[in-house]
Formats: sequence, structure tokens, C-alpha cells
Amino acid sequence: MIDKYVLAIICAITGYIVFFDSFFKKEKWSVSKKRKFKKIYISIWIILYFVYLVCIWANPSTRPFFKEHVAFGAFFHSIFAFLTWIITIYY
Repeated sequence: MIDKYVLAIICAITGYIVFFDSFFKKEKWSVSKKRKFKKIYISIWIILYFVYLVCIWANPSTRPFFKEHVAFGAFFHSIFAFLTWIITIYY
């Protein structure tokens, strides 16, 4: 279940970057628009992190390692969020 989740996240990130870079002109964004986008962006990654925790909790084989997955999930999602933000906004 987790492998499908990670694959879906990677595919979604790839699609997001391609879509965002193709259709939005970043040079014309005001500061308030960037702040609003950043709030939405962070909220989405927090929701995805909680979906990850639900997937971990739903799988009986990973439930004994729940504490390790909480730390790994936080690291995993923060790295992906940071790298996707850098690629999207600055490149």
C-alpha cells in the first residue's frame, strides 16, 4: 500500500511541475499571490502527510513500526515539499 502511495506522490509531483511550468507565468506574480500560493501549497503537503500516516496505520504489517514511519514520513514529505517548491518557484 505504501509503495503505491509513494509512486502516486512521485507521479503527482511530476505532473504538478510540468503543469505549473507550462501554464503559469511566475514573473508576473505579486508578493501576496506568492504568499497565498505558499499557504495552499503547505496545507496540501500537510494533508498528504496525514494520508501517509493513515496508510501506515491501516496496514497491519507496518503498524508495529508506526513511530519510525512518523519520523520517516515527516522527513520524506518535507524533502519532497522543499524540492518541489524550489523547482516550481525558482526554475
